Amino acid sequence: GWHAPGSNDGKPEEYSILLTTGGPACRIIGTLDSCEPDSVRLQHQDWGEPWTDLHTTREEDEALLEFARLFYYCED
Repeated sequence: GWHAPGSNDGKPEEYSILLTTGGPACRIIGTLDSCEPDSVRLQHQDWGEPWTDLHTTREEDEALLEFARLFYYCED
């Protein structure tokens, strides 16, 4: 489901918004439906550790999803 920006390899299926890098790092990831985010997960990672989901409330998930929807994922 991952494609290089501007490529015509089909519609993307997932998104990733990297918020911070290094140790610790934080990102928002999820799936796309018709080029619009329809799920969201907040993850963190420290040096040498795998990405780990952070527990979020329903309100936090709604806010994260609203934020993710501010970005453009597909070209016309």
